[in-house]
Amino acid sequence: MEQTIKLLVVDFDEVFYKKLVNSIKATDKNIKLDFFLNDEDLKNKLEKTELNILIVNFNILVKNGFSFFLKLKENKNIAVVGLISCFEKLEEDLLFKLYALDGFIFKTDKMLEVLTRIEYIHRFNYIKNKNFLKQIIEVENLKIDIKNYEIFICGEKKKAAPKEVELLYKLVTNENVLFTREQLLDEVWGYKYIGSSRTVDVHIKRLREKLKEGFSNWQIETVWGVGYKFKKIK
Repeated sequence: MEQTIKLLVVDFDEVFYKKLVNSIKATDKNIKLDFFLNDEDLKNKLEKTELNILIVNFNILVKNGFSFFLKLKENKNIAVVGLISCFEKLEEDLLFKLYALDGFIFKTDKMLEVLTRIEYIHRFNYIKNKNFLKQIIEVENLKIDIKNYEIFICGEKKKAAPKEVELLYKLVTNENVLFTREQLLDEVWGYKYIGSSRTVDVHIKRLREKLKEGFSNWQIETVWGVGYKFKKIK
């Protein structure tokens, strides 16, 4: 039996809400929708709400703080997605914060496109959580605790963003497998990314900075013009 997607949207736009409701009914999608038309007492409401996917207006994300939504996503094992108006200009640091979540959806009148993205995000999040059965992996002096999103090198905990942990986990558990930047964006960030793949390069650079001390027999290798792989240094 197909699993019901428990979806919560937090936005100020009642018209968008009504279109989404009508589209779910018209397409007979197995989605249970709740909608907050404001962010009053948002944190208290979210802590008490059972859901699979949370879609939040970008301005509400900024107002309430990305760190809250990151903790919510990790503690409740849900996908958190930004809702972006097409006319909004996003600064680079805000884009990186979005990437730490589970992506974003552009607000559009093409509601079938929105519903398709919701189903894709849900499926990806389900598969990702299912695949993270081996929650702690160790290679030489490196330990990755994917459940708690922690990295340790020589027993010392390193500060790392959630997507850095997921990216490193992906590479380490697929030793000698070459991933293109597009594959990593799709399989770690969870959506078909349109635009620059620079975010992968930035995350790889940050991981290398963390790994350079006390972790000398392995490396994240760059295959120029293609992507990256995790390999043992001969």
